[in-house]
Amino acid sequence: SSSFLSKSQREEMSKRMGNIANFQPSEISRKFRDFSHLGHFKANEYRLILLYAAPVIFKGVLPPEHYDNFLKLSIATRILSHGHKQFHDDARKLVDEFLIGVENLYGREWFTLKFHLLTHLVDECERNGDMYSFSAYKFESHMNVFNKELQSHTRPLHQLYNRFIELNKKPNIF
Repeated sequence: SSSFLSKSQREEMSKRMGNIANFQPSEISRKFRDFSHLGHFKANEYRLILLYAAPVIFKGVLPPEHYDNFLKLSIATRILSHGHKQFHDDARKLVDEFLIGVENLYGREWFTLKFHLLTHLVDECERNGDMYSFSAYKFESHMNVFNKELQSHTRPLHQLYNRFIELNKKPNIF
């Protein structure tokens, strides 16, 4: 939710994203949508912000302590996304400091499983390589293939399994 951001903050960040849209990295396939769509952003849009745009769009908009804390996550993620193993200890320290900052700035209730999983991110990169080598970003734009096979959001794996069985039972005409 964007409830802690005022309308004017979201508008300023949208304006800044519009100004840098022409410089969007080629590995980010999804084009930027403004912050009025924040609740509907896809993973690639968050990645664009986290890895590239945050230093530009958040500076002077977020309070300095929030901005500085977010930069810790942004820098750590950038290190882990580009295979800079010599900086993994720095990334681990930045992630730990970010999580302490989240608790101090927003309260313990902000800690969800997603935040807990960040504590394991550096270890996973040490085992599996950079984040791109085991992320699901490249599959995000293909989710529509699965979504069109679903009749509802209830038990999607079960529905996909049944659809797969159904498709494989069709006679082969060739």
